[in-house]
Amino acid sequence: MNTQECIVTKLDIRKFGKENVPSHIISTILDSARYSGSGLNTQHWRFIVIKEQDNLKKLSDDSTSGKWIGGANFAIIVLTDPKYVFIYLMQEGLYRICS
Repeated sequence: MNTQECIVTKLDIRKFGKENVPSHIISTILDSARYSGSGLNTQHWRFIVIKEQDNLKKLSDDSTSGKWIGGANFAIIVLTDPKYVFIYLMQEGLYRICS
């Protein structure tokens, strides 16, 4: 499968089973994210794993586009420093300052 096929045929899950996801699976997901590339190898991200159902419900209630998260077994919040996003957008020519 090439990259385009992978993107075009991706499956978005919005309903989840009740089984708990083992910690080693969550660790594997986090490792995969951590090993992904970043501009200038800054690795400017931080991850927060949310497992408590009360907190997942709060995330769902506060979300404008992720109401489905309330039914998940866990969620991963990805944080980054906005300055790195801005620098990347500028380097890639994806951001222009308009006057």
